[in-house]
Amino acid sequence: MVLPQPNEKGHSAVSLKSNLTQALTTIVTQARMKSLRMREEPELPKNNSVSLLVTDGASKGMSFPVQKPQVVIGRTTGDIVIADSKISSIHCVVEVHGPSALLVDLESGNGTFFSGKKIVSCELDNMSEFRVGKTTLMFVITGRY
Repeated sequence: MVLPQPNEKGHSAVSLKSNLTQALTTIVTQARMKSLRMREEPELPKNNSVSLLVTDGASKGMSFPVQKPQVVIGRTTGDIVIADSKISSIHCVVEVHGPSALLVDLESGNGTFFSGKKIVSCELDNMSEFRVGKTTLMFVITGRY
């Protein structure tokens, strides 16, 4: 098994103690290293809240608060569990980096889509939408009140 490579500051996705196996952590770390803006350790934005809003699909209207910098989305396992038969048990990761995020597909069966294209990883900005299974989610940052 390949161990994740640390970034310039010696951090790797493993230090987040998420729901990811070592192999899936390697996928996230490699995606982070390919991104110019996402190489630092993930962190929630200061003075703002992060949520994933369901904008289409059976769970339309639901809001999932993101309370840690790395969240796993899945059908049966993860920080955010969505009842959608087309979503894999462990489907993708959203890794928050201040005002933006890194979305990484975890070798899901049906893929993760951004702007209509199947992705391995991509960067999300505020109000960006992506699709997993039949569910469309929007990455939203709002001010804390």
